[in-house]
Amino acid sequence: MPVSNENMDFFFISKTVGVLSDPGNVLVLLILLATIIKLLAGRQYRPFARALTMIVVVVLAVLMFVPLGYWSMHSLETQVPSIEFEDIDQDDIGGIIVLGGSVDPHITRTHNQLAMNGSIERIFAFSQFLKRFPDKPAIFSGGSGYLGHQKLKEADIIDDVLRTQGIDVSRVMFERESRNTYENALYSLSLLKEQGMDVKNEKPWLLITSGNHMQRSKAVFEKLGWPVIAYPVDFRVSQEHAERMFCMCFSPNLNMLDKVSHEMVGLLIYDLSGRI
Repeated sequence: MPVSNENMDFFFISKTVGVLSDPGNVLVLLILLATIIKLLAGRQYRPFARALTMIVVVVLAVLMFVPLGYWSMHSLETQVPSIEFEDIDQDDIGGIIVLGGSVDPHITRTHNQLAMNGSIERIFAFSQFLKRFPDKPAIFSGGSGYLGHQKLKEADIIDDVLRTQGIDVSRVMFERESRNTYENALYSLSLLKEQGMDVKNEKPWLLITSGNHMQRSKAVFEKLGWPVIAYPVDFRVSQEHAERMFCMCFSPNLNMLDKVSHEMVGLLIYDLSGRI
């Protein structure tokens, strides 16, 4: 499917805002700004530079000892209730769709071997449901979410991965052009229409993606009139970690906040643009 100018602009804007709002990037930019002000600006601006530096120091200290990342990630992951594998009946669903984000195509190409990332549970769950419900239509939706790198398509790599798991890929439809969550839903819907399938008045499809990504994903699909049953996977935080009040966990804490920030910015942008 050709990419419209509107979708191209939205993709660029959402990716750019996402990078600029990354908590780690924000902290570094604040330090750089304070340094530039101190070195180049007049004396009257130095208190402002000291204030910026102090803000960064306080935030770093908080991230060192307070598990804000774990708390916020757990809250995000539990926004959409999970469902047990055994509780899903084939009569309740119209099909199965999994969203991309499990493979690093650039490392895969560089080393000529499969490089999965932390979201591999999406593919494992997809494979399980394909084997359990062999008569249900299925879609893998994932192109490339990288700015400026659109030639490497995740769907082409997953095709081979599913074959190695003994899956008959002839029953799987591969959507290769999507670059974000909205396009996952939009282009997959178009793919089904090309096959003469209408999902809007049929049984809901089983939607598989990461727990921290499910709230936005489910909202996008339903906004487009595609009813889904959420099957979140790839959880990052246990109940035990979510209940901690103290930890010395700067790196994982910041990593969690980066992921939560990405989703929260995504939810805001999608909401403002009418995509959810």
